[in-house]
Amino acid sequence: MRSAIQQGEVARLADTYVTTASTAAQARAAFMDNPGIYASQAILNGGYSNYNAFPVRPAPELPGRVAGQVNYTWANTWTNSVGTAQNRVEPFIDAKRPELNEGGPSSTSTHVINGSLILDLPFGEGRRWMNSGGVSNAIFGGWQTSAIVHWQKGVPLSLLSARGTFNRVGRSGSMTALTSLSQEQLNALFKVTKAPTATSTGSTPP
Repeated sequence: MRSAIQQGEVARLADTYVTTASTAAQARAAFMDNPGIYASQAILNGGYSNYNAFPVRPAPELPGRVAGQVNYTWANTWTNSVGTAQNRVEPFIDAKRPELNEGGPSSTSTHVINGSLILDLPFGEGRRWMNSGGVSNAIFGGWQTSAIVHWQKGVPLSLLSARGTFNRVGRSGSMTALTSLSQEQLNALFKVTKAPTATSTGSTPP
């Protein structure tokens, strides 16, 4: 109880009172519209996902025996169901405010670039080298080389506290963390750093 008060977990504290035998009846009468029911669940198909994208596909003209393409997609997804729970049930943080569960899913990627290139190798009949047909053309002619490039932005990172502020702890898995740190301080904590190269100083194993 003390830790719930110190951490501001009002719902967790209420849950403790309701589930404690000595205070259960009084707590249900104080906290609930129907003291005879502690928890009830209604499983609904209320999940939604809104996906918006803007693809761009330029078609550059490449000289000679070269073919290629590149495309870019900007996308934005907004949903109230991230869709990762194995039990296929995603409870609301607050049943009276379902909009608190809205946000970007963990599977979204805002920027995606795809590119491909195909190049005919200059060997064989009708090409720059070994343009004689026959055995050399059968072995070396008609070959191509290709490359595929895929780049995309990483998935969003959520900072979650999972504390029972609006609901009990078992229903607060997606509860957003609250911090007094500034944006600059958060950026300093979450970044990619390269560790220094390690040096070996120990003895050589047999």
